Amino acid sequence: MRYFLHKLCSFFKKSRRQCHRWKAFFDAWYFDGKLELPSKTKMKVPVLINGRGQVVVGDRVTFGDSKSPKSGNGAILVQARDEGSLIIIGEKTAFSNNVSLIARKRIEIGPYCLLGDGVRIVDADFHGIQPDERRKTSGENECVRIGENVWLGSRVMVLKGVTIGDGSIIAAGAVVTSDIPASVIAGGVPAKVIKRF
Repeated sequence: MRYFLHKLCSFFKKSRRQCHRWKAFFDAWYFDGKLELPSKTKMKVPVLINGRGQVVVGDRVTFGDSKSPKSGNGAILVQARDEGSLIIIGEKTAFSNNVSLIARKRIEIGPYCLLGDGVRIVDADFHGIQPDERRKTSGENECVRIGENVWLGSRVMVLKGVTIGDGSIIAAGAVVTSDIPASVIAGGVPAKVIKRF
């Protein structure tokens, strides 16, 4: 009986992941976006692809984690918002739950990265800075680049124009507003280097 239940649970788990994959492709098509998704990508939670740009996912990327904290169904938002926007996710990068990537220009995440639950990465202001501009302009856009083997802790926010060097760790709750060099631990609001490896 235990063997039968195990097989049944495995079947439903695989079916759910396959449904997440089909929905991601459908969303990209519906919103006139482009999605490159290798067959070995794992989707353990729904992944919302609803921009008009292009999303390129590397081999063996994992979206979501059943053991990590979840808000709702743990859905991950990957939005290359405008035509010409680009999001690149390197191979073997692992996402926790409730992560959001929103690009008006370009977000690039290197291979082997770890993104904790609730991480937000944006490459734009989305509104003008001055009070009379906030409803009239979309603000500035600057590319975000996250290097290889970077670990972003829970609830980290990475803002426009930031480059994070290879191998660095960003502590939980940090807000990254300027470049972080390679092989350091950074934390705080705004994030500053705490320790070098």
